[in-house]
Amino acid sequence: MDEPSVPQAGGESPAPATSPVLPLPAAENLPPGREDLVFAFDGTTAYVVNCQYTSARAAEVMSACDQVVGSFRVGKAATAQNNPQAPPAQANTQAQQQAQNDLAALQHDGKFTSDLKRLTSDASQASADLATTRSDAALGTDCYNVSTVKIDASNVGGDASIVSLDRDMLAGDIGTASQDIATMKNDLANLNVIGLPPTPGATAAIAAAGHAMKRAAAEANGGIDQVNAEVTQAYSLANGMATGSCSGNGPGRGPAPIRHISTE
Repeated sequence: MDEPSVPQAGGESPAPATSPVLPLPAAENLPPGREDLVFAFDGTTAYVVNCQYTSARAAEVMSACDQVVGSFRVGKAATAQNNPQAPPAQANTQAQQQAQNDLAALQHDGKFTSDLKRLTSDASQASADLATTRSDAALGTDCYNVSTVKIDASNVGGDASIVSLDRDMLAGDIGTASQDIATMKNDLANLNVIGLPPTPGATAAIAAAGHAMKRAAAEANGGIDQVNAEVTQAYSLANGMATGSCSGNGPGRGPAPIRHISTE
């Protein structure tokens, strides 16, 4: 074989290899018919120039090999195979899109209107049942009526149990919003590290969600305090009537007080 075989570099514009190639011996020192291998290394990648020739054409082939070795470069297509990371522009776009998605989630989760409406409605039912308890208690202390008041007080306790479930649902939504705030802050920090501007509206959304969380918790805790007080009044009234021959007709101990919602 009288022509040199040369590895291709993907057709890209040449860039210098990171290590020098090994020099070829002078043509006049070559024995008749031989094969020379020239190696170049770029990190863990090896490139080989294989020169094969006969004595009759040694000088011609060696001259061609000298040109190949002297001009050999590692192109961009080859080096890209050893560095499969996403281009910076693509990574930047992904970071911006993620931040935009997280902003949309924060804006959606930062509203607690439906949760508060449900809790307020159920709390008002406790007030209505307490009013019924008081109204029935005014009808007298005969055991039949005492039993009726017992049922009224138990209804107030049942209302409190429902409000407790409302409280848990609102607390869960506030917890989700809190996580979304932390995620959004992390997105903004990542954008800053890679030199990109903050997502428009993100800072305002973080502040708005924080205020909404505190307002929702304060409003809910007010309703919770009201229900807890109404349960205490209803059970106290009913148990107070269950005396003498009617001593077994009281509702007994009421449900545990509903816990406050914390935004800390």
